Amino acid sequence: MSARVDLAYLGFFRRLKDKSGKAGFPRFRSVDRYDSFTFPQLGFKLSKNKLWLSKIGDIKINLHRPIEGKVKTLNIKREGNHWFAIFACEIEITPEVKTTRKAVGIDVGCIDFATLSDGNTVANPHFLKQSQIKLSSIQSKCSKLKNRPKNDKQKIKTKRQLVKLHFKVKNQRRDFLHKLSRKLVTDYSHICVEDIKPSQMLNDNWRALNRSILDSGWTTFRTMLHSKAVEAGCEVVDVNPAYTSQICSGCGDKVKKKLSERTHKCKVCGLELSRDLNAARNILRVGMDSFPS
Repeated sequence: MSARVDLAYLGFFRRLKDKSGKAGFPRFRSVDRYDSFTFPQLGFKLSKNKLWLSKIGDIKINLHRPIEGKVKTLNIKREGNHWFAIFACEIEITPEVKTTRKAVGIDVGCIDFATLSDGNTVANPHFLKQSQIKLSSIQSKCSKLKNRPKNDKQKIKTKRQLVKLHFKVKNQRRDFLHKLSRKLVTDYSHICVEDIKPSQMLNDNWRALNRSILDSGWTTFRTMLHSKAVEAGCEVVDVNPAYTSQICSGCGDKVKKKLSERTHKCKVCGLELSRDLNAARNILRVGMDSFPS
C-alpha cells in the first residue's frame, strides 16, 4: 500500500514539473474505485485449485494454465464483476529464429484499424459502437437511479448490468488486439508501427472522432506488438507519424491534404493511392532506417 501511495505522489510531482497532462492530486480511493492489491512474493500459496491468501484464507480458483518459472508477485485484480489472480513469473525466453526477412509498415486509423504497406487492410470492428444503443439505455437507467440509497436492489442490479457490458466490450477489443498482434509478429520479421498518441489527438479537439479514437486501442496494440515480438524473434520500431500522410511515398514531394481527403494524388510523379497506404509506405521507409543494417 505504501509503495502505491509513494508512486502516486511521485507521478503527481513529475507531472507538475513536466507540465505533461493534468496533474491531479492523489486522492483516496473508495471501495468502488479500488480494484487491485499486491502480494510481493510472501503471503500466498497455490495448491491445485485453491489459493491461500494471508488474512483472507483459502479461495477456490480456476487455474486456466500451468504456472511456469519462479513466481515473483501476485496481483489480485477486479475487472467488472470478476476477480483475477495474476502471477508475475520470472522465466527464460528463447526467441524464435526467423527464416525469412519480411518487413511491414503499419498505419492505424478509425476507418480501417490498420493499413499495411503491402496493401492489406484490417477492418476496425468498433466494438463500443456495436454496443452503444444498449449502453446508452442502461446508462440512462443508472442516471435516473443515482439518488437512490446505495443498497437499493434496482440500483445495484442496473449498475452490475452496466459494468458487465463495459467488461464485454473491453474483452472483445483485447481479444481482437491480441490475435492481430500475434499474427503480425508471426508473419513479419521487422515491423514499423505508427507512434500515434491518442491523448494528444483528444486535446487537439478532434471531437467528432473522440469516441472512435478511444474505442480503437492503438496504444494497447503497440504495447502488445512490442511484448510479443521478443519471443517471436521479431523487431518492432515506433515511427513518428508527422507528415507520413502528406509526403509522397513515390517521390518524396509534400502533398498537403485535409483529414477528409482519403486519396493521395501526387502532381509530380503521378502516384495515386489510398492516403493510409501512402502513410504506411512512408512509415516503413522511415522505420527501416532505424534498424541496424
